[in-house]
Amino acid sequence: MFEAGLAELKAFDPSAALSRPELADALDARDKVIALAEANRLLVLAAIDGLDDNGSDAERMGRNQSRRSSRKSKKDAKTASALKDMPTVAQKLAMAKSRPNTPRKRPMRRRGPRPRKPMSSPT
Repeated sequence: MFEAGLAELKAFDPSAALSRPELADALDARDKVIALAEANRLLVLAAIDGLDDNGSDAERMGRNQSRRSSRKSKKDAKTASALKDMPTVAQKLAMAKSRPNTPRKRPMRRRGPRPRKPMSSPT
């Protein structure tokens, strides 16, 4: 299963003539993979913290093995340790196949210079 999905990701050809909706679907699929991997990563860090074997804790493993910044590894370790107190959330993360396919609302960004307010004429 994992190998088939990985092969699909590797097979992406950026020079292929894909439409905008097809590219949006491809991007959404990759976002789902990242979200699932991050959720699973937190479960692994929680399991590392639960070992209690005098080895490296989740923060150190995240920093050294995963090569994450100190700030990110501290945040991940804190979230992973919180999962111990939230078994329902941990269970849902473990069962999650991907995040729901809900459209994200993004604010419209203006392009170009902003129009100036008309100057009032002195009367």
